[in-house]
Amino acid sequence: MKSQSATRQSALQLKSGQDVPPGTASARRILDSEQVLGRFSDVAILAADWFWEMDADLRFTYQSSRFEKITGIAVADVIGKTREEAFAGRIDDLDKWSNLGEALLQRDEYSMVWSLRRPDGEVRVLRTRGKPVFDASGAGMGSRGVGSDISEAVITRRLVLESENRFRNVVEHVTDIVCIVSTEGEIEFLNNAVEKLLGYRVDELQSGQAGEHAIPEDRVRIQQAMAEVLEHPDRVVSGIYRYQHKDGSIKVLEVTRQQIQNCDPTRDSSVIVHARDITDQSQAEQALKESE
Repeated sequence: MKSQSATRQSALQLKSGQDVPPGTASARRILDSEQVLGRFSDVAILAADWFWEMDADLRFTYQSSRFEKITGIAVADVIGKTREEAFAGRIDDLDKWSNLGEALLQRDEYSMVWSLRRPDGEVRVLRTRGKPVFDASGAGMGSRGVGSDISEAVITRRLVLESENRFRNVVEHVTDIVCIVSTEGEIEFLNNAVEKLLGYRVDELQSGQAGEHAIPEDRVRIQQAMAEVLEHPDRVVSGIYRYQHKDGSIKVLEVTRQQIQNCDPTRDSSVIVHARDITDQSQAEQALKESE
C-alpha cells in the first residue's frame, strides 16, 4: 500500500499543475488518493491509529492498514460486514455496542471505549469515534471515523489508581496532615488528620485553596513557598505558619512542601504537603523568651 506521505505528495503534485497524462495509472492513483484524503480530511486532525468508513447499510467499506496491526484481524475479513459480523465473539461490551447501534441508526456523532479480543487472545482497549455522512440532499450515506488503541494509557491509569489507593490507605493512619495540591494550589487530597488538628472535616476543605485558613500575615509566605517548589522540582521547602482553628484559636504548623511527578502522563505534577502541629512547642518557646 502506498504510504500516506507518498499519497499526499502525489495529490500535491496534481494540484500544483504538473502534467499527468489522463487515463494513466499515475492519474488514477492520484485521483484515488485525493478521494481518500477528501473523505477523511475532516477527521484526520484527530489523533488516531486508523481510519474506517461505512456505507448507508452500516457495512464497512474501508479500513486503513493499521487496523490489521492493532486488531490482528485482516482488513479483507471486515470489508462488507456490519460491526456485529466483523467482531462477532470478540467483544464483551454488549451494552455499549447496543448504544452505538442506536447512534449509528440515528446518524449521530459518537465516541466509545470498548474492548476487543484479538485472534491471538490478547485483549486491547480501543476508542472509536465516528460521524455521519450525508449527500447533497441530506440523505444519509453512512459513517466514517477513526480508531485508537488506548490500552497502554488504560493500564497506566489503573496502576496509578492502585498506587493512589495504597497511598491514601497509609496516610489515613498518620496523625499529621498530609495534603496533595495542584500547581494552582487547589486541594486534591487531604487526610482525616486535618479534623483533629484544625477542626475542619475533609469535605469542608476539599477542592478549596491550600493556605486559605492561614492567618493573613502568613499567606504571602505560603504563596512564596509554593512558587519556590514549582520552580525547583527537587527542592523541599519548609516553613512555620499560623493557621486558624475552626473554633477561632491559632495553631502553629511546621509545613514542608515538595513537587511530585504524576505517573499518569496526562496529568500535571502536584505538590505534596506535610504539616505537623508544633503549637505547644511554639508556646513553650515563647513563654521562655518572655521569662528571660
